[in-house]
Order: sequence, then C-alpha cells, then structure tokens
Amino acid sequence: MGLAKTAAQPVGKFVQGLLPFFHLLTVIVRSGVPFLGALIVSFAVLQQAGAWLTFGVQRLIGPVPVDYVFLLSPLPGLITMVVVPMAQAMLLSVAYVRLRQTDEDMVLARPSGLSWKPVLALIVSLALAIGIGALKPGSPDPVYPMAAGQTVTLMAGQVSVDDLRVGRALTSSATDSGDDQPVASLGIFVAVRVSVGGYARATMYIDAETGGVSYPPWDNTLGSVGAPPGFRTSRDIVFEVPADSLADLVIRVTPAQSLPMTLPIGVFTIPADTPVGGVVTVDETPTTEVI
Repeated sequence: MGLAKTAAQPVGKFVQGLLPFFHLLTVIVRSGVPFLGALIVSFAVLQQAGAWLTFGVQRLIGPVPVDYVFLLSPLPGLITMVVVPMAQAMLLSVAYVRLRQTDEDMVLARPSGLSWKPVLALIVSLALAIGIGALKPGSPDPVYPMAAGQTVTLMAGQVSVDDLRVGRALTSSATDSGDDQPVASLGIFVAVRVSVGGYARATMYIDAETGGVSYPPWDNTLGSVGAPPGFRTSRDIVFEVPADSLADLVIRVTPAQSLPMTLPIGVFTIPADTPVGGVVTVDETPTTEVI
C-alpha cells in the first residue's frame, strides 16, 4: 500500500496541476463565439500593430554607422519585448475579468440552442485574423534603384554597376587553364562590372536575385568588392542563373557592416530584353585607382 501511495503522488500532483487549466478552458468555452472571435481578432491586431510600429521605427532611424548601432538598436527591441507584451497582457486581463463577470446586466448572451449565427461569427473572426496576420511589413532596408553607369552612395561607399553581358558560356581570368575552352552553363552567365570607392573604407557584397531566390557569384568566392579610403576598385562579377530568369533578375549591392541595423540596398535591374550571346569574357582581377 505504501508503494502504491508513493507511486500515485506524482499522478495526483499532475492532475491537480491540470485542474485550473480545465477550469479556465470551460470558462472560455462558455463565453460564446462572439467573445472568442473578438479576442482572436484583437490579439491579431496587437501583434501586427507591434510589427508595423517596429518597422516604422527602423525606417525612421534608417541606416546608421556601426558606432551608433548599440545606441539605437534597443528602440525596436523595446517595442517587441516590452510594449507589445504589455498590451497583450492588458488585453488578456480585460478578457479574463469579462469572463468572470457575474452581473446579469453585463453577462454575455449565450445561445440556448443551435444557430447559424455563431458559426458565421467564428468564420468571419478567423478570416479577419488570418487577413490581419497576412498584412506583414516588408524589410525596413531602404532600396535605391541603380541605372547602368550611375553612381549611388550607399553608407560610406560610392557604387556603380555597368558593362552588362549575358551569354551561355564563359571565359574568365579566374578559370584560365591555358586551353582557351569556355565554360558552358546549364543556364546563362550574367556579368557586370562593379566599381566601389569613397573617402572612407567601403566594402560591398554583390548577389543576384530572381524569383525570390538569391544567387551568389558563380565561383562562390568573389562576392565582394572593396576599396581603401581615397581609392576606387573595379572588378567583373559573374552570376550563373536559370535561362528564363531575365524577366525579373536584379543585381543587389549591400554594404558590409559587422553590426547592421538597417542597410541601404542598391538594386540594378537587368532589362528583360537583354540579348543572350554566346561566350562572355570577363576579367575578375580587381583594378584600383585613385579617386
């Protein structure tokens, strides 16, 4: 008997711990569909309001040098870790008080039989919550369109993209083996010449994007262009992408920063009618000149 009693104690404690949960669950279920629908929609509104407020603060602050990241980065975190949880706690507190209301004049009207109205209210509430949840803000990083040969300032660097070439095979200084045989692509090669300079040290990461997929440079190693203060560095960058991707292909230029908050992104859009040639010849050796 003593052994059985000892073995039953953990089970009893577990069941005792579940009793408050089941009690709260019955109270919530008895509250009615309109109340539950309003709670779900209100919770979704608070969640998305916090996301949009965070987005607005990040856009308002904008890209800042690494020296100011530690000073300003707590502001968006304050919204997600303090403001939104406090608002949600207040909503749940009000909901709990309303659930425990015993005044007959304040109690929620609960249906006494089967009706289509609660089902309709539940469907509308869920649809509203899903719709609100879909209204998510995008990236807070500001985007700067780039034209061929146009110089755009991104943080401390001045960047330009030009000399666009597209072909089905490639000859490159990085792969020259002495036999002069071009490298064939399963898709197409897209090559551009990227120049980076400025009066402060600047390094830019380059990648291509199409259909929501990011492509690094084709050799997977030469994905950045940098220049010391007072100099400009230029180099060919090559991407291997699907053959049918020219319709929405863009080249993205992003400043390198060890502790980014938001970063400006330069976007060079490849014209959809760009002719596709045979062999693209590139020189991936960086060249540096004084500004």
